[in-house]
Amino acid sequence: MSNSPNPGNLPEPTPENTPEPTVSRGFWQRLLRPVFMLMVMILVSGIGGGSLFAWYFIQKQLAPTVEKNLSSFLNRKVNVGPVEGFSLNGVRFGSSQIPATPTDPDHLFTEAVKVSYNPVKLLFTRTLELDVTLVEPNIYVEQDKDLNWVSTAFTQTAQDSAFKVDPKVVRWRDADVVVVPRSEVGIKQPPMRFTEVRGKSKFIDGGELIRFDVNSQPLSGGNLKVKGDYRLSQEETDLHLDVDNVSAAEVSKVLLIPLKLQGGKLGGNLRIQRNNAEQPWQYWGTINFSDTIARLEPLPQLFTESNGKLSFRGSQIWLNNITTRFGQVPAQIGGMLDIESGYKLRVKSEPVEIQQYAQTFGIKELPVKTLGKAQATFQVTGAIDNPIVIGEAFTTTPATLDQVKFSSITADFSVINTELAIRNLQAKPTVGGLVTGKGDIKFMDQGGAHDNLTT
Repeated sequence: MSNSPNPGNLPEPTPENTPEPTVSRGFWQRLLRPVFMLMVMILVSGIGGGSLFAWYFIQKQLAPTVEKNLSSFLNRKVNVGPVEGFSLNGVRFGSSQIPATPTDPDHLFTEAVKVSYNPVKLLFTRTLELDVTLVEPNIYVEQDKDLNWVSTAFTQTAQDSAFKVDPKVVRWRDADVVVVPRSEVGIKQPPMRFTEVRGKSKFIDGGELIRFDVNSQPLSGGNLKVKGDYRLSQEETDLHLDVDNVSAAEVSKVLLIPLKLQGGKLGGNLRIQRNNAEQPWQYWGTINFSDTIARLEPLPQLFTESNGKLSFRGSQIWLNNITTRFGQVPAQIGGMLDIESGYKLRVKSEPVEIQQYAQTFGIKELPVKTLGKAQATFQVTGAIDNPIVIGEAFTTTPATLDQVKFSSITADFSVINTELAIRNLQAKPTVGGLVTGKGDIKFMDQGGAHDNLTT
C-alpha cells in the first residue's frame, strides 16, 4: 500500500490515461469511502486510535450495509440488532428478526447474530462474503399452497450499495423450529416441532442453489437428519432423510404418498427427489417400522399393530413381510403400490369370527345370526383413489347360519367402492346336500348395510 498514489496529490491526467466520464464523482465516493475506512482501520489498529476507526466503520458503514443488503438478498425485511462486539474479521449483533409478511408467514427471531467475513477480500474486491451464525433462534416455516418450502427469490446486492454483500453460509445452533406441512391438496397439517436443531445452509450461485445439512430432535422423540439441495428456478429438490426412532406420524406429514402413518416409530434412510414442480415426487430407500398405525387411502379402516419394512423405488412402495391388523382382522401383506399407477397388493388374513369380518367392512350386524371362524386371501388392485378388492373366503371351523349348521362354507368376493359382491357361495350342511348363492351388500355411511342375498 506504500506505492499507492497519495489521494491529496494525484498526477495530472493525460489524454492517454483519461477515462470516459461515464461514472459520477458521487459513485466513486460511495465506492471508496468504506474501503478507505477499512484501510485506515487496518493501518492504525496497532496504535491508540485504531478502536475508534474500527468502531466508526462497523457502526456507520458495515452494520447498516449488512442489514440493507440482507433485506435485498432475501426480498424480506431484516431487522438486525445493535452491535454488541466486533473484531477485524467479525461482528456480533444483538437480537434480530425476520418478521412475517401478509403473503409469507415464515418468520425468525434470534438472540444474537454472529457475522464473520474476510477483511482482505473486502479491501481488494469490495465483496463482503458473510458467514452468519444464528444463536438460539426460533424459526417458523410453513409450506405454501403450491407445496413449496422456499418462496423467496434471492437477489443480489442493492444497487446503491458501497460494496457487494454476498451471504455464503447461514448456520444455526440450539434452534427451536416449527414446520407446518400441507397435504397434496394444500391443506395445512398439524405442526411438526423440533428442538436443539443444528445445521447450516450454503447459498451457491447467488442463492440459486441452497445446500443444507440439519440435525434435529423432534419433540416426539428420536433423531432426524436432513441434508440436500434445492434449486430455486426449477424448484428441483434432492433430500436425504436419516431417521432413528422417529414418530411415524411426523415423517408421514412430509411424504406425499397414499399410505399415511399415524403412530409408532420409524427408522431408516430415504431419498426424496423431484426435478421440477410439474413432476411427481420420487422416493428411494428403506424404512423399518414397528407397532405402527397406518391408513391406506381411501380404505375405511386403519391398519394397526403394523410391523415390517417399506422399500421405496421411485414411484413404487414395496411392502415386505408386513404383519398388521385391518380393523378386527389380523393379516399379512405383501406386494407394492405405485403412486402413479395404483395397487398390486396381496393379503392373507388369520382365522377370526365371521362377525369380525363383517364389522371390519362396516357391517354392524349380519342379516342372520352367524357363528364360526373364517379366513380370506385377496388382492388389492386398481387406481390409488379407487382400489378394487378381489378374493376368496372360507370357513376354518364348522359354522352356523340362521341356526343351520354347516361343515364348510366358501365364497368368492369383491369390494368396489362401497359395495361387497359375493359370488359362487357354496355351503355344505352337516346333514348333507349343498347350498349355493350369491348377493350384494351395500355399505351405508353410518356403518350399516343393505343386502340383496339369494340362495
